[in-house]
Amino acid sequence: MAARSGQQAASTLQQRAPGNGRQRGIVVQALGPQWVVATGDGTVRCVARRSLRRALERPVVGDLVEIEPIGGDMGCIVDVLPRKNRLRRADVHRGGRREQVIAANVDQLLIVGSTTEPPLNPGLMDRYLVAAWRDGIRPILCVSKVDLPMSARARTILESFGGLDIPIVRTSAVTGAGLEDLRVLLEGMTTVLAGLSGTGKTTLVRHLTGDHSLEVGEISAATGRGRHVTTSARLLPLVSSAGGYVIDLPGQRVFGLGDLTEEDLLRGFPDLERAGECRLPGCSHGSEPGCALVAAVERGLVPARRLEAFRRIWKNLEDEVAPGTGRPGR
Repeated sequence: MAARSGQQAASTLQQRAPGNGRQRGIVVQALGPQWVVATGDGTVRCVARRSLRRALERPVVGDLVEIEPIGGDMGCIVDVLPRKNRLRRADVHRGGRREQVIAANVDQLLIVGSTTEPPLNPGLMDRYLVAAWRDGIRPILCVSKVDLPMSARARTILESFGGLDIPIVRTSAVTGAGLEDLRVLLEGMTTVLAGLSGTGKTTLVRHLTGDHSLEVGEISAATGRGRHVTTSARLLPLVSSAGGYVIDLPGQRVFGLGDLTEEDLLRGFPDLERAGECRLPGCSHGSEPGCALVAAVERGLVPARRLEAFRRIWKNLEDEVAPGTGRPGR
């Protein structure tokens, strides 16, 4: 599987040796202190030059890199080529807020949620949407397991995303519903798949890539949550004459956004942004008379859940800031 994905991924590089004994390749999997890099000759297990390991921008899946042989079957990543873009998340720890790049050079973010088992998590989906627009990546919503009954709550959540002017595809690995529509949306693109464990991401990847060796997890009866099966990000080629790749991320229950201003966050809610600019200084967009966002909800232009989501994320951004690191700017 690794050799097949490596050879297809490397074809996107228009492979040419840099002329100094190095090879160019693409990172197809990150394995802790090592990386799997696809070149025109196959895949190579690599370490990274010390200066890159110490840098904030370590190699990630999707990076175009230059490598040198270091003996045996091993190589060393000596340079990371300029990125078109990057998908980022932030973690808060005792030393402050740390940004983590989780994928590079991507076109789309496929946000996967299931109708049930586990139920839709709108808070996580809202955060993925903000991250996609912040990082210049096209978001797509995928609702899996539509062969199962959908609750009224799930329907209301999906309706709240209707004003975002983004693709929303409904799929079932059992009936095959929506899988061809999804494939068309992904053809020729590099797409990151993200969502909770147990939502069917790996099952979708199996259908899209034809790789049925990927392990599929189950839902825990005790917690109602999915068990982690994908343990590291990996890039896999689509089964498509038009080409394209998917980057399968491990399931995540939280997704930090890092330091954002209120204006930055509002750009991640284009339905609210279109409703009009609120000109009240220090407005919490709650009950203040004259708030443009509240007025938009009252007039039925924006679902109330979307404004509540905006306020919740803004409050959480303030709460997530570790002591001594400041707070998001307004």
